[in-house]
Amino acid sequence: MKKIFISVLSLVFAVSSCSDDDSYDWSSYEPVVQDLSGPEVGYASGLAPLTYTVSARGGATYEWSVEGIGAQIEPFSSSEDGSGANITFDQSNDDVEVLVKVVETTAQGVSSEVAVLPVSLKKFKPRTIDEFVGTWTTYDAVIGTEDPFEYEVQIEKAGDTQLTIKAVEIDGLNYSCLYTGKYYGWAENIVAGHGGDGAVTINLDLQTGAVTMDYQKMGLTTWGTYWYEVTAGVWDGFTMSIDMDVLWYYAEGDLDEAEGFTYGSDNASFPTKLVKKVD
Repeated sequence: MKKIFISVLSLVFAVSSCSDDDSYDWSSYEPVVQDLSGPEVGYASGLAPLTYTVSARGGATYEWSVEGIGAQIEPFSSSEDGSGANITFDQSNDDVEVLVKVVETTAQGVSSEVAVLPVSLKKFKPRTIDEFVGTWTTYDAVIGTEDPFEYEVQIEKAGDTQLTIKAVEIDGLNYSCLYTGKYYGWAENIVAGHGGDGAVTINLDLQTGAVTMDYQKMGLTTWGTYWYEVTAGVWDGFTMSIDMDVLWYYAEGDLDEAEGFTYGSDNASFPTKLVKKVD
């Protein structure tokens, strides 16, 4: 039988009056939580907080709690952000469904019904940037009608949250680190000294699992110049894998800026998957 762990953490935060009308009787209203909102999908990372808010009313306090997983709750109130809580859910090796709850209590001590917002948390295994350094196997998804091309790439640390995927060498020639099979089939090897020389740098968010790539020049091949930009990307600390959708730009000749076209149909992104090799 699967064991279900339920932890409820509660914190109370007072909200100052949001009205300049001192004649208003704040004790006369019926307490009710208004406009509870926030992310309904997130990661159980134990690292990055998610923000939840309500429409605050003067003289009231708000009690926040989480059911279904442990959490750190930091209430806040300001004229700019309203009233709410930054909630950091504990790390979990399993997907989990949780409830974010809040109760409003008037200055007279009258409490509202509990307002509930269901949240789906995805499992998350934290990793350091150094754990991504090493040899990876890349599987480029089908482009057109070709079968995926499997090859190995080297990944090096380029910063606290950055990695460089190195160019791939085949038969003494360098090819793009991404979609190597496509370039190899086209006989488009890298011409050294232009742009990234077949390498690209990606950015990892170590708290959320997101992968991004700033628009950058991959390099010059024997046909033309290519640039890459990641339109969507994630990394998985359990499988040590990186999945990216990459938008290609290309143009004939050696150019510093993309004055050509996107490969395939306009604004088409192509998937690629990298999996770290286990020694």
